[in-house]
Amino acid sequence: MNGLTRNLTIFISGFILSVMLVFFAIKPVLSDVSRLHDSIQQQKTESVTLDRQIRAFKTAQSDLSKASRKSEISTAIPAKETLVDAVKDLESAAAKTGVDHTLQIRESTDPGLVKAPPVVSNRNGISEVSYKLNAVSDFAGIVRFLDYLEHLPHFTEISKINLSAETTEAANNKVNHTGRILGNFDGVFFIKASQ
Repeated sequence: MNGLTRNLTIFISGFILSVMLVFFAIKPVLSDVSRLHDSIQQQKTESVTLDRQIRAFKTAQSDLSKASRKSEISTAIPAKETLVDAVKDLESAAAKTGVDHTLQIRESTDPGLVKAPPVVSNRNGISEVSYKLNAVSDFAGIVRFLDYLEHLPHFTEISKINLSAETTEAANNKVNHTGRILGNFDGVFFIKASQ
């Protein structure tokens, strides 16, 4: 074998050995490293998601522990027998704001009562007791009264409000405004349905 043939044989053998080394040793190792990298990235993403969920849970738990009046929520919808408490709260709101009022509660069995569609549809375990409230005060008093109604401990919903100026007749068929507002409110108290 001459020198050129020997060198060519060494070069070809080295090339074949290098190709075999790449395909049978380096490529499988690189494939394993790539799979390991993908697995680590997936675990990292899951860890970040889990950390976020833990933080959200702890925040919700902290907010729940700070919530006030939790015990009042269960009594916000009274039984029919304790509806008098809700009526007293409404009348107390009127007294605190200086509103003269008359309250008329309408049973669903009252004759002549036009049955309106329920304020809350598809309700389970809740009934509605309709009421009509006539109130007289200055405008600021009516607004304060509505603010009190909004924050009563028992659930009530006003479905219709009618406000008008109180007037008196004067001489020469003139109308004098007294500065007071007449308010007519149609609403419902929510009560626990009878079983």
